[in-house]
Amino acid sequence: MAAPTAQEISNKLEMFERDTTITPRKIRSIGLIPATIYGKHFEPMSIQVNAHDFQLMLQRGIRNFELNGCGKTIEAKVHQLQKVSTKEQVLHAEFLVTGK
Repeated sequence: MAAPTAQEISNKLEMFERDTTITPRKIRSIGLIPATIYGKHFEPMSIQVNAHDFQLMLQRGIRNFELNGCGKTIEAKVHQLQKVSTKEQVLHAEFLVTGK
């Protein structure tokens, strides 16, 4: 039996509105990753996503996501990742809106 491809693995990721009064370091310490969503004709949003789920999806080759939460569903792709240089830990993610 072959391993599932990236297309067969769910690309749905839950997002939460980011509390900008909390430092990014504190957000990461509770298992979340601070992120930003932006795009043409789209008001930028500061969000946070589950670090474990996001890391697993990245390891499986998923780069296009369906972000659900904050009363919205947004199709976006990973545009940029800020990582710790000595390991694969993501510090911050930027998503570019690809759909409505």
